Amino acid sequence: MAEDKPKHTKITKYEVQGDGTIKAITESYFDNLASRKEDVIQNVKTDHNTFLSDVIACLDVITKHQTRHLQLNISVDEWHKPSLIVKQYTIRKEDFKRR
Repeated sequence: MAEDKPKHTKITKYEVQGDGTIKAITESYFDNLASRKEDVIQNVKTDHNTFLSDVIACLDVITKHQTRHLQLNISVDEWHKPSLIVKQYTIRKEDFKRR
């Protein structure tokens, strides 16, 4: 009996970079490889004193034209003070035509 392979799936691999960021490579399949996306993920520790300047510093990838898509996820501590900003942005996206 032949093994059934899923026709539609996404596979994400994570690679820790030398500067502490994480590169997430997502490959989407529709029978064959349909698209590939590379994101950079960076954790930025913050507190209530530096929060606004940390958020503005996270926007550097937009002002430096490094991406067209930036996502910020902000976590707060038990006292509802900001503690962590997770910055994720796309550095490459490729779509492959189905043949």
